[in-house]
Amino acid sequence: MPTSTTKIFDPSVRRPYQHPAAESGTSTPGFTLIELLIVVAILAIVAALIVPNIGVERRVKLHTEAERLVRAIELARVAAVTQNRQWGLRILADGYAFEQFESERKRWRRDESALFEPRSLPEGFDLSLSVESRLVQYPQARKSPSVLILSSGEMTPFSIEIFSLSLENSCTISSDGMARTGYACV
Repeated sequence: MPTSTTKIFDPSVRRPYQHPAAESGTSTPGFTLIELLIVVAILAIVAALIVPNIGVERRVKLHTEAERLVRAIELARVAAVTQNRQWGLRILADGYAFEQFESERKRWRRDESALFEPRSLPEGFDLSLSVESRLVQYPQARKSPSVLILSSGEMTPFSIEIFSLSLENSCTISSDGMARTGYACV
């Protein structure tokens, strides 16, 4: 049979199909459909594991902030009794601060000690204060803090709600003025 250098099709020779680029020794760029589906499936699994944890982390921060404020209020109550001084809790635009009343100067002074330093809430959190069932607007222009902690251990009845701006969850810290301060989260 005659051979040709032009590689004319010969039906008697059976060869498996090869892509024209395979004959030249180069491969085609790109991915197969299977490879793309595997990558998409892996990304979907990773996203499914990460997304629910974002809400859990914010709820944990919310509980932590509520617990921190409750413990700070109780610590301020103990300090007021043991030091025989009046203490106060002032709600700020982005957090809260504890103050002591200086009876010699007849004024409130912010406590800057490590235990009672002013606290800013984490980004995305806010709080509201109700004193004796009335909502208190802040920042306060008042001379005295809204929640007073007396040297007898009594305090102004209050309710503070800490909430996340992105979640529907909130924690409410409250005291009737006589009993211990507690909190509940929903």
